[in-house]
Amino acid sequence: MEVAANPPSRFGDEQLSLILFEANGLSKAALQRALQRIRRTLRGTDMVLVHEHLCAIVLPATPLAGAQVVV
Repeated sequence: MEVAANPPSRFGDEQLSLILFEANGLSKAALQRALQRIRRTLRGTDMVLVHEHLCAIVLPATPLAGAQVVV
């Protein structure tokens, strides 16, 4: 089996930022309110992934400085 050294990705060669946070101290309702505020600042190409108290925000074509504005 041959594996590509650089498999094609949905984002190509563009810069990508990933924000990951864990909200153990928050209630589910508080986490949902926080996610609503975060989603208001996101673009249509950004993604929010949530599992229990873990949240990942994927920001394609975004340098680290731009990602810091989200949180």
